[in-house]
Amino acid sequence: MFNKNIGVFLLACFSLPVSSALTCLTGFAAPTAPTTKPTPVAPVATPTPTVKPTTKPTAPITKPTTKPVKKPVLSSKLAPLSETACKGIRDYVVGSLNKKPSEIKLETKVAFEDTVNKVKGTACQITTQSTGKNFKSISEVAKPLEAILIKQEWKEEKSGAADGSEGKIMRFNKGNNLVVVDIQSSLAKEVKCATDVPIDTCYQQAKPEQIKYKIVLTGTRTIK
Repeated sequence: MFNKNIGVFLLACFSLPVSSALTCLTGFAAPTAPTTKPTPVAPVATPTPTVKPTTKPTAPITKPTTKPVKKPVLSSKLAPLSETACKGIRDYVVGSLNKKPSEIKLETKVAFEDTVNKVKGTACQITTQSTGKNFKSISEVAKPLEAILIKQEWKEEKSGAADGSEGKIMRFNKGNNLVVVDIQSSLAKEVKCATDVPIDTCYQQAKPEQIKYKIVLTGTRTIK
């Protein structure tokens, strides 16, 4: 419906002179400008999200693998002395120990390891036996063998030598040739030796024929 107030206002304007009526109508049509400017609203600041630093996973620590140490390959090995040299050593034993050739065993090729120089190979070997009837001690067996080898220009070396109550080892070299003298003693089975008694005492109490000697001479040479 038409507003009564507006109608009253228009009647009032039309009752005026034409110039005044136009002014009245113009004032009615024009909107009243606001007297105060609206206060601008400040934009609300959006909070910046806090970004946590990302830490990269630590790679597992791998221990260095150690390669097995390879043992050095020996470029040299052992071989028997010549047949002539081996027979010559057999003759030394025959002469110095008053043995018959039939009482001596000669092997031209046996397995042998030089534990001093860490070399393996083969050698010739002379083996014989004796008793306390012929020699009172290991030293008496060793002396004539040592004397004949030195006379034949074999030089005794201390490395690898050993001396004990029931054994003696001597080493002789000539150039790249080696002779090892191994003398071992033992008592006959019928000799009873208590464990709390020194072994030397048992030898002193034993009969000469109850004392056994095993003599082994090994001849070898180093080859490339």
